[in-house]
Amino acid sequence: MTRKLALAIVPAITATAIALSTGTATAASTKTYTVRPGDTLSQIAQQQLGSSTKWQALYNANRESIGRDPDVIVPGQQLRLNAPSVHQRPPTPTTSIIRWDKLAQCESSGNWHINTGNGYYGGLQFSLATWRAYGGSGMPHQQTRAEQIRIAENVLRGQGPGAWPQCSYAAGLR
Repeated sequence: MTRKLALAIVPAITATAIALSTGTATAASTKTYTVRPGDTLSQIAQQQLGSSTKWQALYNANRESIGRDPDVIVPGQQLRLNAPSVHQRPPTPTTSIIRWDKLAQCESSGNWHINTGNGYYGGLQFSLATWRAYGGSGMPHQQTRAEQIRIAENVLRGQGPGAWPQCSYAAGLR
């Protein structure tokens, strides 16, 4: 029994060493963080990854355990810190968070939860038809900023920057 166990462990250690030397992560080398009360993804990204702007990559790497709303993380939850998507380059400038914030500033004065009664909702002023056609559910102005950006990226891929005819210039989407 002891010999079989020892022989079974050696290949696993070798495989882990090979994976680490080639830059691929394995379960044995995955770093995690346990969410504490009051934590946000931005705070965790700043403390653990060195930049609060990596919150979205942290969310994407842990989307299955976090769920649809990146603003809702639970104390005790385990987050992967070194998944490949956490260490990838930030999004291209045309889809960066900064550009979406600029677009929201132009469209809605930066109010991600605005509903003025004009038939357009949220920070990026979605019509309900566009919101639903590109994967949104519920009302746009009741969703998180991250969810509105996710749908906006779908709209940008489908319609191009003309979906926001005036403000896309100010936001640098054109």
